[in-house]
Amino acid sequence: MSQNIPEGCPMHSKTNPKTEKSTDSTSTETSNSTKESKECPVKPSQRKIYNVYGQLIDPTNQMPANPNQEPRPGQRIPLPTDRVKSGIPKGGTDDETWSYPSPQMFFNSLRRKGKDDDFKEEDAEMVVAIHNNMNEKTWREVLKWEKYHCEFFFFFFFFFFFFF
Repeated sequence: MSQNIPEGCPMHSKTNPKTEKSTDSTSTETSNSTKESKECPVKPSQRKIYNVYGQLIDPTNQMPANPNQEPRPGQRIPLPTDRVKSGIPKGGTDDETWSYPSPQMFFNSLRRKGKDDDFKEEDAEMVVAIHNNMNEKTWREVLKWEKYHCEFFFFFFFFFFFFF
């Protein structure tokens, strides 16, 4: 089995990129490596990140890129796999919002984490609906808080600036 090691990969170099000294015990020379050879040749945007379950991770939200919507072994009833769009905007985007987990995703997560001992599959839809509703209400409260505090800050600044 041959490995395709990118040329200049510091991980497979005999030179320690931090000290530029050879790690080979037979050599006493220092390396004349260029800066390029000290850095990983794979650009951060090209790196793929996987979780402990071997699932590809979406770097925008640190969640599996293809969430598990399959029924778990031993699952008694099928659960909906529909996802609901959130009203909460994704940071760094103009008009995208988050998607809430489906009841099946929620159940799979509980099972995977070993937290499903007293959870009934029949309750998954209601629990997800409560979860989504609580997130939406909390987001509205955050917006109210920010609005109040921004108005208060500008009022305070205006008052302080003109009267002191």
